[in-house]
Amino acid sequence: MKIEFQRLIRNNFLILFTLINLLCVIFGYILLVSIDRIDLVTFEAMFESVYTVYTQFGELLFSALILMQFYVDYKDKNIMFYKVMGTESTRYYLNKLICIILVTCIGTILTSLLVTLPYGRIDMIPVVFCKIEMVMIYYCAIMTLLGFLIKNFVVAFFLNLFLWILGIVVASINSSLRFFAYYDASTKDYSRLLELIDGGKPATTYFKELIVGNIIFDTFVIAACIAVACVCFKRWIKNGI
Repeated sequence: MKIEFQRLIRNNFLILFTLINLLCVIFGYILLVSIDRIDLVTFEAMFESVYTVYTQFGELLFSALILMQFYVDYKDKNIMFYKVMGTESTRYYLNKLICIILVTCIGTILTSLLVTLPYGRIDMIPVVFCKIEMVMIYYCAIMTLLGFLIKNFVVAFFLNLFLWILGIVVASINSSLRFFAYYDASTKDYSRLLELIDGGKPATTYFKELIVGNIIFDTFVIAACIAVACVCFKRWIKNGI
């Protein structure tokens, strides 16, 4: 895993990912002042807008960068190098997933500080961090699995977009199917977040009513992705040849 993290630093993944997080904050502010025409941007409005950017545009903003971490290995035949080192497919996938999630934490910390500190809402830093990071962990699990299974970058990229749109459509059919687009703006999780923000609830309420459920959901998604990666281990070898 140390090697994977060093590779993410050397290929500027850390820098680019952090810059995209900064872009999300800037984009969230622009939406408020240019589209919503808000003269005085409050913490509540800023948090809601930035979170909306992550949930509505995250699939587009982050997918290419995450998928590239697998595409480069397949293109350069690095899988044979991993095999010689004794790294199996599941370990390879877990190393990639964990390292990418660690990188997202750095960007999410930056976002949390930019959203809370200008308004003196230090108490909300854990809430903003956890809520956005739960979204990022979900993205990382899905996108790394697609990168693991699919050799062609273009196919993986557009399949990810197709699944994203399909999930929104399926979730809109019935509320019981909201797990197909769990963090989308059309689901209960998002609407409940807005209720808590508008109601000025204390930070502990967010953890009790939202973040614990987000952790459980993300844990289930990660477990499912790892299971698929274990079953499809031959696909990884085939992609590397």
